[in-house]
Amino acid sequence: RKEPGRRHATPELLAADVERYLDGLPVLAQRRSEWYRLEKFVRRHRAAVTFASAAVVLLVVAAGVALRLAAVATVERDRASAALTQTRRTLQESEAVTDFLVGLFEASDPAEGGQDRLTAADLLRRGVTRAERLDAEPAAQARMLEALGRVHASRGDLELGASLLERAMVVRRQASGADDPRTAATAASLADVLRGQGKYALADTLAREALRVRRAVLGATHPDVAASLQQVSGIAVYLGDFTGAEAYQREALAVTRRNGGDSAIIGALERLSSILWRRGDNAGAERALREALATARRASPGTH
Repeated sequence: RKEPGRRHATPELLAADVERYLDGLPVLAQRRSEWYRLEKFVRRHRAAVTFASAAVVLLVVAAGVALRLAAVATVERDRASAALTQTRRTLQESEAVTDFLVGLFEASDPAEGGQDRLTAADLLRRGVTRAERLDAEPAAQARMLEALGRVHASRGDLELGASLLERAMVVRRQASGADDPRTAATAASLADVLRGQGKYALADTLAREALRVRRAVLGATHPDVAASLQQVSGIAVYLGDFTGAEAYQREALAVTRRNGGDSAIIGALERLSSILWRRGDNAGAERALREALATARRASPGTH
């Protein structure tokens, strides 16, 4: 240094600093730097520092592996617990459904004249009555209400069918939540009945909700998603939205192709052809039908 006060005062101090440098020690003629002192320490004890660093790294890695294994074990335990709970619920639901079906044929009302004289109407009436008593088994109750609603609708009683399906929807939402695939299935069934009643806007809302849940939970390529896409497409036809109907049906066809199944592909092509014909695209409708015909011939050769 140019300043005399900042240089070694004597040759002995200079020699001492040289010795310190040669011995790997921090020299005194150096700014006070902790990093400098640490560097000197590491150089003097390289083997010990290397061993200690390796030990620390191993401890960190071991701790990380242990935490990872613990997390995996926790996830697997939770999955096993959830699977066991679901199995028990399914078993309880199956037992409730079995008791329900057996109860339909039990002669409890003398006025009905015995099992041999029971009609379909008698069984359906009994079914609704017994479904009302399944409050302790909401999953089974929703399942029975939905089945009864669909049967009544198929027999032409759309009003009672819709009423039973609406009650099934309420039970499903309370028991399983709005984003459960079973709730979506009930919504899709109700949408079909509402469409049959001419309530197209409400049917469209329910069908789109079922599609949203199925996409989110089951994945975009699940067969139930294709079914929902076709349902939304069909309702769009009734609403006069042929452009939207075609878009949804083409998407349904694409999903159906990925899942395979000749009969499903044929049905999807026939639906698309019908929509294209309604739009005035006769050439496109013919192409879809010819593909459906070719698929049918491959699937069912000869005089099927």
